[in-house]
Parts: sequence; structure tokens; C-alpha cells
Amino acid sequence: MFMSRIAAALGGLVLAATTILATATPSEAVGAYSVEQVVLPSGQTTVVRWDPCRTITYAVNLAGLPASRRGEVLWEVQTAVQNLSEWTGLRFSYQGTTAAVPQVGASASQPADLLIAYTTPWQTDFDLTGGRLGEGGNSYYTWPQRYSDGSTRWEAAITRGWAVLDASDMYQLLRPGFGYGTTTGNLLLHELGHAVGLQHVGDYSQLMAPVLTASAPNGYGSGDGAGLARVGSSYGCIDVPSSLE
Repeated sequence: MFMSRIAAALGGLVLAATTILATATPSEAVGAYSVEQVVLPSGQTTVVRWDPCRTITYAVNLAGLPASRRGEVLWEVQTAVQNLSEWTGLRFSYQGTTAAVPQVGASASQPADLLIAYTTPWQTDFDLTGGRLGEGGNSYYTWPQRYSDGSTRWEAAITRGWAVLDASDMYQLLRPGFGYGTTTGNLLLHELGHAVGLQHVGDYSQLMAPVLTASAPNGYGSGDGAGLARVGSSYGCIDVPSSLE
């Protein structure tokens, strides 16, 4: 079977001192959102998302944190993943802690489908410089789905995701926990948004804005939620070949 693995665009979050492929929703009640899309070899364009009919495993690296903080941060991670699940309908299963750190182009060797790591800039080759406190992203496959009538339709699905966070600067610059503004919970939720297929938007009332400011919402905003629904379970299963999972 011909298939291709494509690294999706990365998204990082920069802390503020004080055009993507999807369009903003025009309703005043819902903010802007943007989701990853890919042009398939057939010429069709499709939204890139996880198969919602499989359980996504995740592992957490807490090694970059002081031992006294690891318990609270693990709770924060599990709370954020549960929040992501509620918005998307995706199912997640915690696989424990790990020493693995996300590296560019190495997602296939991750110990779980989704790898979340609190680390330092010199332990990863993702860019955590210039005020950038995190990087999130995913990798996905495209493949031809053949049918009994001889027809072929191309498909795409995310199979790996990651969120890597700068533990050395995070707690010096952000408030711990969840809440409005510059919090560690908002940083994590932003990077997890990239892991499931959201991209940056220019609407600073949404958490997927590229800069974390004091006016950031408490968790995902209305536009973020609309984007998460678009990459979630309501759009049905994806028949991903077992060889690609």
C-alpha cells in the first residue's frame, strides 16, 4: 500500500510582556478558529484529525520539574487531557510517566501516541527560545482506501502528537494551575490544541492565539471549542490501517 507520513505544522506559544486553512466563524457568539488541512493526492482537501474510534494513549515526562511539583503537575496534565476529551469526544488513556522527550521527526518512536514532556531547551530540538515556553504538534499519514467496486479514496489521520514545555522558565513566568491569563494550565491546553489539529488564530480572545496574554480566557474559548468540535468525534471514525497506528 502506498502511504506517506507528513509532519504537521508546529505551533508554539510565546509569553507576552504585558491564515491558516480554515475560516473564522462569522457568528459573534463564536470566536475564530483554525484547523489543519491537507491537500490529498486526489486533489481533495481534508481536515487532519485523530480517529475518534480509537483510544489515544498518552505518557508524561515530569523530569524537568522539581520533585515537589510533580504531583500537582501530573494532576494538571490529567485535568487538561480530560478537558480536551470533553471538547472533542476523543478518548485518552494514561500510560504513566516516561523519560522520553519529543524530538523533531522522532514521533514514531514515542512511548505513547501523545507525549507530554516538561523539560529544558537543551534536551529537545524543538525551539524553546525567544520567550517560547512550549511547542505542540502532530504527525499524520495519508493513504489510499480501496473499495470492492474498484474505486479509491484518499484518507488522512493523525497518529502521533506531542507537547513539549520549558520547565526551567514556566514557573518563573506563569501562575500555576488553571484560570484566566498567563497560567501553566493555559500553556498546556494551547499546546494540546496543536496536538489534536488546531492552529493559531489572530483572535486574542481565544486560547489558540500565538501569544499568551493577561487577557487570555480561562481555558478554551468559544472559537477554540468550535475548532475542537471540528476535529472531534462528531465527524465520525477514520478507518486507519493497523500498520499505520
